[in-house]
Amino acid sequence: MKEYLNCLVVGHTDGHGAVATAISIKNLQKECENVDYIAKFPDTGVIPKFWKETISDIKEKAKNYDKIVFVDIPLDKFTLEESARKLSEICSITETHYVDHHEMPEEIKEFLEKYGCKVTVRKSAYDTVYGKPDLKWNLVGAISDRDPTIRHKVTEELQELADGLDVLVRKDLSKAIDAIIKNKESVFKEEAKRVPDPHDMEVHGSVVVVKDEIPETWIYKVLDKACRKTGADYAIYLSENRRDRTTGELRDYVSVVKYWLSDKPSVKSKLSEELQSEAFGHPDAQTIVVEPGRGKEVARKLLDELR
Repeated sequence: MKEYLNCLVVGHTDGHGAVATAISIKNLQKECENVDYIAKFPDTGVIPKFWKETISDIKEKAKNYDKIVFVDIPLDKFTLEESARKLSEICSITETHYVDHHEMPEEIKEFLEKYGCKVTVRKSAYDTVYGKPDLKWNLVGAISDRDPTIRHKVTEELQELADGLDVLVRKDLSKAIDAIIKNKESVFKEEAKRVPDPHDMEVHGSVVVVKDEIPETWIYKVLDKACRKTGADYAIYLSENRRDRTTGELRDYVSVVKYWLSDKPSVKSKLSEELQSEAFGHPDAQTIVVEPGRGKEVARKLLDELR
């Protein structure tokens, strides 16, 4: 007889979140008879939506579970205290574990623990999981999350699995989670083939410029591949006269990444103030949006600033 009857895992929806969810489920199954999970975009994938709406649905179901585990879902930094208050309400209903690797103020942690929440804040994406990490799959998840702390453990095979994981979570998150639980590597190796290979490239010092036409969905993944193939630290891609998905207006898009295994400064830190004002995204993966005709000029400036 297991210690718990019904348990629930609530996880994020990117590649790392899928691994964290799957391995948490496997670990929880050792002590719980029935394990359900919620990992669905946008419900648990868009953080403001999660803490504004989804968390209320989970609270309604909380009494049906002996244990609830939240994994890889950061508190909303814009409504930090409100997010913590909503989580504390679930902690008051049932045994609740919260495992994450994003920074949490000590006073918020103490507040949650006052309500019985078992809070674990990890330093790495690798061990952001309920229970012990899986030696293979948690590395795959950390690669998907571009976690530099595990760079010395990265292999071509693990990178291939991470590529396939990033593809599959966009298509069928449940299938990805199930394949991780069942250790089906072949599923991810097949999906990895969908990421286009860059062929038309120019290397300028530590920067590679990709000239191939890249589907919008794959830009960052292809730029990462270009860095892997050429040994460059940064990759740039220009997409001209592309329609803005919100306004429908034509724009030039200049995308740039720092290869996640490089120890060079972030893309954002290398940009001039002018370019920073027009850029958005992760510090190591920026997109600069300008009016049509300015893209080539911006790409040249970027090349000068990065090499």
